[in-house]
Amino acid sequence: MPTQLVLTVAAVAGLLAGGLYLSVLVGPAFILFQYFTQLPLFMVGLGVGIIAVLLSGCVAFVVAMIAEPILGLVFLVGYVGPTLLVTHRALLNRSVKENQLEWYPIGRLLAEVSIYATAVVVLGVIWLTVQDGGLEGAIESLVSQLRSILGADVARGGDLLLSQNGFVVPGLIGISWIVMMVINGSLAQWLLRRSGRNLRPSSALQDVKLPTWLGYLLGVSILALLWGNGALSFAGGAAMMILMTPFFFQGVGVVHQWCSRSSSGNLILVVFYLLMLVLQWPILLVIVFGIVDQWFDLRRQGAA
Repeated sequence: MPTQLVLTVAAVAGLLAGGLYLSVLVGPAFILFQYFTQLPLFMVGLGVGIIAVLLSGCVAFVVAMIAEPILGLVFLVGYVGPTLLVTHRALLNRSVKENQLEWYPIGRLLAEVSIYATAVVVLGVIWLTVQDGGLEGAIESLVSQLRSILGADVARGGDLLLSQNGFVVPGLIGISWIVMMVINGSLAQWLLRRSGRNLRPSSALQDVKLPTWLGYLLGVSILALLWGNGALSFAGGAAMMILMTPFFFQGVGVVHQWCSRSSSGNLILVVFYLLMLVLQWPILLVIVFGIVDQWFDLRRQGAA
């Protein structure tokens, strides 16, 4: 692709990403657009390359900084940083046979994104502990906001949840962050593949195999939650929730692998996703599948 065209595409993608990110300033009704902030960045990265997405990120960052410096910093850490990480890792490959390339494993990529999200949340917890009022003050402030938004009667249950398990809030933020990255990255790859402009072959959910060290980190976070105190327990709980997210995708890969062996696999998958959407508790079961698969290879067991 000619250099001038690359610069043009990168600039347009950056402006679009900045606009999507700042769309929430127009009103709460536009928050849905913000969820797709990374889509143009991923399309440039996975379709043109790392240099192009770096330029796009710089353009979008400048747009966000002009609107509000704090928003610009959040955009840099929350959107540009992980997009660059994903693009760099996703395009890594090596030659294994003549005219055959081995691409960076999708499971390791997902694990590194989760570590990035965990690190940001833990650093946020550390930052809160050194502020006036400390971590307890931040939780109390959050509870007060919940009361003002939902009303005292409706928010009473939420007060109890946040006072005892305040880590749920940053944990959910981290989970949604990873999920939206997966959605935007997958959508970008799908659109690029449809147009024949993808630089990397697409991966299937069955290909998700997380590195062993991620399971150990999940165990450490659970121990920090159960046996730690104060900020350590809070950070451990948030990290636990975030680190469970990649195991959910591995568990979904296990289910997809099992269903691929059945003539009614598509119907089973539809029922499976409906159950998760309606009942929600099957999500925990899928996470368990992912964790167990890490050690006992459920996909191979199912084929036996």
